Amino acid sequence: MAFVVYLLIYYWSKVENIIVMFGNALAPLVVGGIIAYAVNILLTFIEKQYSHIFKSGRMAAARRPVCIVLSYLLLILIIGVVIGIVVPQLTSCISLLISQSGAAVDQVVHLLQSVPSLAKYGTMLEQNMNGIHLNGELVQKALHILQSGNTGWISNVTVVLHKVTGAAASLFIGLFFSFYLLSGKEKLARQSRRVIQIYCPSVEKKLIEILRVFNQSFRSFIVGQVKDACVLGIMCFVAMMIFRMPYAGMIAVIIAVTALVPIVGAIIGASVGFILILSTSVTKAVIFLILFLVVQQIDNNVTYPRIVGGSIGLPGIWVLAAVTIGGSAFGVLGMLFFIPLFSAIYKLLQTDMRRREKRKEDADMEIV
Repeated sequence: MAFVVYLLIYYWSKVENIIVMFGNALAPLVVGGIIAYAVNILLTFIEKQYSHIFKSGRMAAARRPVCIVLSYLLLILIIGVVIGIVVPQLTSCISLLISQSGAAVDQVVHLLQSVPSLAKYGTMLEQNMNGIHLNGELVQKALHILQSGNTGWISNVTVVLHKVTGAAASLFIGLFFSFYLLSGKEKLARQSRRVIQIYCPSVEKKLIEILRVFNQSFRSFIVGQVKDACVLGIMCFVAMMIFRMPYAGMIAVIIAVTALVPIVGAIIGASVGFILILSTSVTKAVIFLILFLVVQQIDNNVTYPRIVGGSIGLPGIWVLAAVTIGGSAFGVLGMLFFIPLFSAIYKLLQTDMRRREKRKEDADMEIV
């Protein structure tokens, strides 16, 4: 064993290259597995409805391929609708932020100068912003780069295109792999269980229980997070319409999409909304901020615990810990992945602790 460790350390650069090579080769399969897991949530629901409609005949026999195609079409439709709503809204947001950034700054300057103790900060902000000519300065820099003959940006574009092409190829292969996984998921489950029974018979029951808990946690989190994001977006839209806030639809969609990221997502979306409304009115921007805080409190204390909290069964402190650790390690994907991961571990620890406590109580009863 020590000799193997020595070889790994001595030839670590070559071992690392081999690991990276295999990692790149397995990437499409991993992507396919993730896609299959997400689509399977829709597939399970569609198959139940399909079985109620077609109980016999050829249509009933063709349930699996028909439902797989319907699941992919529904997922593509959902993504298309979200992109169709979000992309134009984001484009409008960027255009508004650029075109009305001066108005927003003037509002802030006026607000600061109206307070005697903050007047000097308003003057400083006004002086700094007066020295910036956004359009002319950026255009001149762009022209200077192009006229200087600097071709470094070409190589950067080439690298980006290479990465995008590789990602597209992985996604394409992953889609086909996910289709095969879904079409034979029962057979794959039987084969996996048979391998466990043959090679790990002593831990079969425990391992299957662990996998069941992990699957339940991830499934409940995905479904619950999507539902809660939609509810939060609708509540924000209704509240903004009641108080006649500008850009209600745009901001509500942005908040709903960003709310898919736990805890920090909705705050980021609300920050964009605050800046947009600030460009029209400081008073309305402050009212929007108060509205969002009220809606978020309702969501955090009423909606989220019922939709997501109850399903994942993870206390708030551990949700915060999962988001912090996952975000620090893997960014947004880490935030999404670590909450159901912590939830599964939390449930498994609870079950094991209860089992050990019961065993200890039974032992104490026998002694007595």
